[in-house]
Amino acid sequence: MLDVLGLVLDVIDPDAIRSAAGKPTRALWLAAKSASVSYSGELTPEELEQALASGEVPAQHHAQLAHVLEEAPLQLVCKVVAEVAAKRHRETTDIWKNLRRLAQTLNATRSGLWGDRS
Repeated sequence: MLDVLGLVLDVIDPDAIRSAAGKPTRALWLAAKSASVSYSGELTPEELEQALASGEVPAQHHAQLAHVLEEAPLQLVCKVVAEVAAKRHRETTDIWKNLRRLAQTLNATRSGLWGDRS
């Protein structure tokens, strides 16, 4: 239909454009902001990054981290993991292991997605 009308549809990943321009991606920021909407106390992008890099849950942010694990779109979670791995110069598999550790600590299952794997 687009061809008939002489139109073209391009789908561009804004994070890819930001990365190519040397700008940081915003997955951590978006996940932290969306997790803090319904709760008192704000989870900062830096606190979310630290939690995923260490696998440890800050006591004051249990609810916000559980929200990220249970409710955030999976595409966003994947981008957050990639962003943390890049910022910390770590393998994404290490960050995924920490995410599963956080999920176990918070009893977050996401319908079995964060199941116990070593």
